[in-house]
Amino acid sequence: MILCDEQQILVPLNARGQALFESESLTGDLLTARPSHPLSRLIEEVNRTKADDETARRMIVFPSGKRYIVESSGRSAKGVKRWLVLLLQPQRAISVDTQTVLARWPLTDRERDVAKLIVRGLSNRAIAEEMGISPETVKTHVRAVFEKSGTHSRSEFLAEVFRAR
Repeated sequence: MILCDEQQILVPLNARGQALFESESLTGDLLTARPSHPLSRLIEEVNRTKADDETARRMIVFPSGKRYIVESSGRSAKGVKRWLVLLLQPQRAISVDTQTVLARWPLTDRERDVAKLIVRGLSNRAIAEEMGISPETVKTHVRAVFEKSGTHSRSEFLAEVFRAR
């Protein structure tokens, strides 16, 4: 876990966060020192959203080539200053024939497209932008994907997809 405080300084919150800082050569002032870093870009995106918007969760590739699923708490709504907590989970390279796995469920073409983007780690907002549809339509498709796959959350759905490979 990593905290991005109100001065936009990154602080590791636990031993794994500290290990990530060391292995990825992260610094507390990452947003100003390396604004093009994928983590900096994600934090900036979250900071531009409304405080009550859904949390961001997506896979990003660090300059080291390692992939991480990053989940943001969303930003606080207190005053002008903002902070957020980031949970980073390393992802092993997993080869999944998504088309074959998704064929197990009676998904429509649009639901299948949404499911593929869920597997890629995109948030509802990012899926809406990529597909050119409204976030509400994405939510409808995501609910249908979960219902048809017998899951209740992204993590359950991803577990089913990766279990089936």
